Amino acid sequence: MKPHDEIPAPPATGLGTIQVTEVGGGGVTFVSDSENGSITFSGQAPGMTSRMNGLKITTVAIEGHRAVVRLRR
Repeated sequence: MKPHDEIPAPPATGLGTIQVTEVGGGGVTFVSDSENGSITFSGQAPGMTSRMNGLKITTVAIEGHRAVVRLRR
């Protein structure tokens, strides 16, 4: 993933598209609109997992301005 990439969220999560807004030494920033408003996670370093409405987003690795992420429900 790189900045401005979008990930379609599974419909059952109630999330809209998840956008990667930043990737770099400070981690990865994810933003998504949900049924209840906007959700933002910033500074997610490799090995960290965030949860958005039951969707687990794990940052696996960061190389320059690209990140490898894993999504699980």
